[in-house]
Amino acid sequence: MSQDVALAALRSKIAAVLPSHMRSLQWMALTGLPTASNYKADRRRLSGPGNFPGKDQDFLTIGGNSILAIKAARELFHFHTATGTRSAISTVIRFTFTGVIDTEALAESFKVVQRENSIMRARW
Repeated sequence: MSQDVALAALRSKIAAVLPSHMRSLQWMALTGLPTASNYKADRRRLSGPGNFPGKDQDFLTIGGNSILAIKAARELFHFHTATGTRSAISTVIRFTFTGVIDTEALAESFKVVQRENSIMRARW
């Protein structure tokens, strides 16, 4: 059995038992815990996961929530105003070309916003 499959099975079993606020945001398979000379776990020698979220990962499964989404939107707005770009669309296009934003996810998000917002429905 693959390590990814085992972690996915563990995640699904824990999701069935624990509420979302009690689940771990990061998962890492270890062969053993590093120990100090007194045989206790040496947390300083534990390394972080080392991989960063990519554009194909689901925001919610990597620890995202509504508060973090608002913070990310605010950061994008501040980036837009600080760089002096002419519009937010040009900022999104810049992120799309650099691979930060997945174009299919962007198009799907735009469709959802368009359905839910009467001003967007009237304009587009």
